[in-house]
Amino acid sequence: MNRLLRFNRDLWFNVTICIIPRGLACLSVAIVVIAMQSPTQGQDLTVDVVQDPNAGTATYSIDLRGPSSGELSISSFAFPLFDPNWIINPLTLTPSGWESFILPRSSSYWNFNSVIDPKANSGFYGPIPNIWDNPPWILEFSTDSNPILPGTSLGGFQFTSTQLPVNGPIQFQMSDLQVITIDPPVPGPVPVSSLVPEPSTHLLLVFGTLSLIGYRLRRKNRLLAA
Repeated sequence: MNRLLRFNRDLWFNVTICIIPRGLACLSVAIVVIAMQSPTQGQDLTVDVVQDPNAGTATYSIDLRGPSSGELSISSFAFPLFDPNWIINPLTLTPSGWESFILPRSSSYWNFNSVIDPKANSGFYGPIPNIWDNPPWILEFSTDSNPILPGTSLGGFQFTSTQLPVNGPIQFQMSDLQVITIDPPVPGPVPVSSLVPEPSTHLLLVFGTLSLIGYRLRRKNRLLAA
């Protein structure tokens, strides 16, 4: 069974084709094609995700187009990771002049802020979008010699992951060190252990615990008085 899914912004289209040669089982492969455009700079990023259900993996192939105009170029882009083991060796494929690294978030330029991001506030990144603020790891592609210039495009970026695609942010770094967020699919799902409660959730837990203690003390005093 070959399944082709195409997603452009918030629209999904599904086509299913099944061809069974004599005595052979269907081969199941899922392909997700996502094209998102930054509203400010005009960059395009397309991610083709080919899922292999038998191996339990997904291969992400990335094509980038530089800004539509101006003098800025793209010198780096980064995916959030919650486990470096999500990327299968060999780690990545890159075009000439580009390299890839898995590094701690604290050593990268990752600065996503769910509080001010419109997509995060709309629920596009899930019910707890602040998990994307501080992913423990980053998969970064970067170059010193072959940036993506305005009006040009570059493909050949690829990695294979144990995780299927979910809605999540990635970030570009421009030649002037400006960081821009865009939202094609990223490897997921996010592990439960990475979910970070909001401060208000902590307050509710504290007040709930204090209320429970107070209730038990009052009940104990009533029992002793009886």
